[in-house]
Amino acid sequence: MTATLPTGPRTAPAPLRPSWEEPARLAALRAAGAEAARDLGWPSSSEGEDWRRTPQIDRLDPGRFLQPDPLGRGGAASLPAYLAEALAEAGAASGAEAVGVDDARGHLRAAAWAGDGAEPFATALARDPGALARLGSVLAPGHRPTVAHNTARFAAGTLVEVRRGDRARTVHLVHGVEPGQVAWPRTLVVLEAGTECTLVEEWRSAEGEGSALLAPVTELVVGQGARLRHVLLHRAGPEVVALASSRAVVDRDGAYEAAWVLIGGSWSKVYLEVALRGPGSSARLRGCAVARGSQHVDLQTTQAHEAPAAESDLLHRTVVQGRARSIYAGLIRVAKGAQKTNAYVQNRNLLLSPTAKADSNPTLEILANDVRCTHGATAGPVDPDQLFYCRSRGIEGEAARDLIVGGFLADVLDELPLAPLRPAATAWVAAALTQPGEPNGG
Repeated sequence: MTATLPTGPRTAPAPLRPSWEEPARLAALRAAGAEAARDLGWPSSSEGEDWRRTPQIDRLDPGRFLQPDPLGRGGAASLPAYLAEALAEAGAASGAEAVGVDDARGHLRAAAWAGDGAEPFATALARDPGALARLGSVLAPGHRPTVAHNTARFAAGTLVEVRRGDRARTVHLVHGVEPGQVAWPRTLVVLEAGTECTLVEEWRSAEGEGSALLAPVTELVVGQGARLRHVLLHRAGPEVVALASSRAVVDRDGAYEAAWVLIGGSWSKVYLEVALRGPGSSARLRGCAVARGSQHVDLQTTQAHEAPAAESDLLHRTVVQGRARSIYAGLIRVAKGAQKTNAYVQNRNLLLSPTAKADSNPTLEILANDVRCTHGATAGPVDPDQLFYCRSRGIEGEAARDLIVGGFLADVLDELPLAPLRPAATAWVAAALTQPGEPNGG
């Protein structure tokens, strides 16, 4: 199996039949996903602005990757070694109370669940047939082609639910994939009014030759006065293509904090969206990406202000070296009537080689007349004045560069909303910057 394929028509998937009992509504949602996949087709770099700078999509056919039969139809399967290792590491790195991993078969295993705050879809449905009523409401099947494919094909998923009166929880999920395979992880997070939760999603992969496709979809519902912290870690191997969609909907006075560290994979396209639907709601978004060798990192964010007196603040920083390329598109959309909006988006790019490239396109779409919306973008090499300052204090060469790069990313890494994760994330980023060789360009 390979991710580099000739262009040509793609075959939309038939809905997957999972090994667990699905209610009629969920089966209908799958069918709607398959229909949307047929109607929307597969993305193309020649159609619209969305994929124009990521032509790798034209050589990617999800139908050429293997999706193993769900558990129960193809026989029992043990947890892959790389996921067993991740299961042991995740809780220690994040301090999470609930830790779970899943693979392309829909094999979902937990080291611990915090009571009934996090559970597999199958368990949730057995407990309450209406437990997944919000699935597909935040990211509808027709939202984009990759969401449609995920809706039709996810083998299993995780429900994180925090009800009124529950204590705050920290949940760490690891989504994995193996060479030659495709995985469609699905996650639904529902916070009732006044509750709190921290969710860490980590992408990992097994070692071995052959490309793989990891295409997670995450839906986040933040109730009135609730607070959700969401951390996304892309640590998959050098032959993994990641096509991810995450969207949060925030009610009145709710708060959504997102952070991301994108350092893995061959190439990736990541959508991070937040819809502020209630007055007084807020979003604080902080993230970074490291692209090296021939990696290609494409991030698209949307801050949708749909209610008055809401605030959002986004900062994305990238470090690009070798022949790598970074793409960033950030949209602030203010609906008519969303007065007193306060929104900001900033992207800063540090280029460590003359062949590195970064494209940045922050944009505003404003239909209200009493708002404060600003954006900014920068791209350039290491500041010579900073290098001179380091040399004047006896810090030379690579050590000076590493110190400057570390400071450039510290504004993001030091603000990860989960303190136990900060030292580990800083070490992962440092290792990515110094790792020899280069990823497969896919």
